Amino acid sequence: MSIRVLLIGPTEPIGGATVSFRYLVDELAQRDDVTLRVIATRGQDGASGQALARETARFLGQLLAAVPHCDVVSLHGSTRRFLVYGAIARAVALAARKPLLLRVFGSSIAEVLTARGGLAALVPWVMGAEGILLQCQALLADVRERYPAARVAWFPTSRPLPAATPSAPRTRRGAVGPLRAAFVGHVRAEKGVLALVEAARRLGPEVVQVDVYGRRYDNVRIADLEGMAHVRYHGEIAAEDVPGRLASADVLVLPTRFGGEGYPGVVIEAFQMGLPVVTSRFRFLPELVIDGVRGALVEPDDPCTLADALARLHQDVATYDRLAEGAFRAGRYFESARWNGDYFMSCVRALAGGSGPPCPPSAPSA
Repeated sequence: MSIRVLLIGPTEPIGGATVSFRYLVDELAQRDDVTLRVIATRGQDGASGQALARETARFLGQLLAAVPHCDVVSLHGSTRRFLVYGAIARAVALAARKPLLLRVFGSSIAEVLTARGGLAALVPWVMGAEGILLQCQALLADVRERYPAARVAWFPTSRPLPAATPSAPRTRRGAVGPLRAAFVGHVRAEKGVLALVEAARRLGPEVVQVDVYGRRYDNVRIADLEGMAHVRYHGEIAAEDVPGRLASADVLVLPTRFGGEGYPGVVIEAFQMGLPVVTSRFRFLPELVIDGVRGALVEPDDPCTLADALARLHQDVATYDRLAEGAFRAGRYFESARWNGDYFMSCVRALAGGSGPPCPPSAPSA
């Protein structure tokens, strides 16, 4: 029997949350055991008070119209929308006697858990939802400690396997020439792109070739990216083009210190293409990029240790191949069909039956 699910989530602006929500909708649309209704939420950053009020009123009207025609309500959003819209959705779902499944993107909610006033006042109410899905395991443990009655489960970022997915781990045996390093994401200082450029300057063109893809922000100048022949900026690319660009690289480099970092989708995509990942020992990233297994961890804002990590991958073929094999295994584990399809539907069915989210699939061995 088909379960009627109301999905609520972001469709703009383009970023990790919108891409993840789109893949969830696409995955569920292929199934015959679910009937979908979708409410698209919109970005609120920088909006005026009147604009926020209009958007909230629009959302409430759509929610009230759709809830009577569903069995389970499921809202997906980053911190602000997770709390503000989650609080509204819980009140409406409770009145309609419909279970509510909430999912929060990224990790910015971690700061709200310890704050007082403002959005933090909504946390106890939202944590009373019938199911809550969190992206990071340490965040999950924190919420369980603070709200023991909360029905929470781990729900990591996932991505569909692209058509060009390799059938075996990447190898550099017999490779000649520089290590091909890709940066894919928002091109902003907080994402560590300037540290990567400096590391490339120290290593030189014989060791590394850097390709940067993504929307450029004001705190990174074009001149910062075009000072060396072995660093190339290609501009913004569509989400569906990311696997193809990663296929021509040897390693993904994301030396980020961005405050809301959770499990970046591009890291999952790199794993699926068999690429080890060099990223920061920052926030929840060590959960995803296990140091010495799927990639290498470096300190944020440290071009020296970043250069050392890239040099080692260039010189040490055995280390590269071992990390590529670990990345390849992880890429299969974080496949969208497992999470956005089977596990999400097991959560929906559990809530519809009066239970909380079930245990997620067992993680792959290190």
